[in-house]
Amino acid sequence: MKYLSPLLLAYEDRIREKEELILAHEEDMKNFRVQVEEVVNENEQMHQQLIKDSFVTTKEWQQLQSQAKLVLGENGILMEQLEIQQAKAKDSHNQHVQEVSKLTKQLMILEAKKQSHAEELLENQKQLESLRSTC
Repeated sequence: MKYLSPLLLAYEDRIREKEELILAHEEDMKNFRVQVEEVVNENEQMHQQLIKDSFVTTKEWQQLQSQAKLVLGENGILMEQLEIQQAKAKDSHNQHVQEVSKLTKQLMILEAKKQSHAEELLENQKQLESLRSTC
């Protein structure tokens, strides 16, 4: 008993502290519940006020919904058209790139031929000079 007595006192103190903490939290929860109920009531009042102030009838609401569906459909069609145009532009770009590379290759071949013809012309001019000098 001599050894358990201080432990039991400490245990009872801890239990008392926990109970006080629980009571404080319960009080906070009660206050929070009151605040939540006030917010719910305010939301309900605002909802009722919105319904009263609303000038949109059921028929108008249905028209708005059908118009929104039409707009969504049009947007879908426009997106498809945009994708098609982008694909066409990409294909056109690829064709142009291929043509440019093809023409570049032809240009390189022609420049090489020009160079060889220039060298050949130079040789022919040298031969002509030598033949002239011989003549």
